Amino acid sequence: MADRPRAPHPVDVAVGHAVRARRLSIGASQEALAEAAGVSFQQIQKYESGANRISCSRLVQIAGALACSPAELLPNGPSGELSERTEELSFFAHPGARQLARQFMALDGVRQRSVRNIVEAVASTMDDGEEPSAAYVTGGDMEAPAHVPA
Repeated sequence: MADRPRAPHPVDVAVGHAVRARRLSIGASQEALAEAAGVSFQQIQKYESGANRISCSRLVQIAGALACSPAELLPNGPSGELSERTEELSFFAHPGARQLARQFMALDGVRQRSVRNIVEAVASTMDDGEEPSAAYVTGGDMEAPAHVPA
């Protein structure tokens, strides 16, 4: 029986995602983090994906470069469950998230509420397969468009 590569441990994946989220939230590149931590940017890529484990001493270096404590990069439990703060920051690991956040903050309260309703409605369709109603999507605060192109 041939040895198969093992999947990364959930804790290693969670720590890597926390590093990526923190790096993106402060606007640092992988290259800048790599230089500050004394590793290659390819190594940072492997850390962020969870493919390579981060040693304790390297985690301290990375946390220093990211201006946070090492504890902020660690999960809450052995399953790799992220802290609430790290989970919030992980949003910024998604492409376009920073731009979306800036644009959302530029909206007035009524439009922010409408955007939240739209996102909640779309997310709920993932669970039940139903299309959201226009009233739910707009929250009743704005008139729903007559036709929304698919």
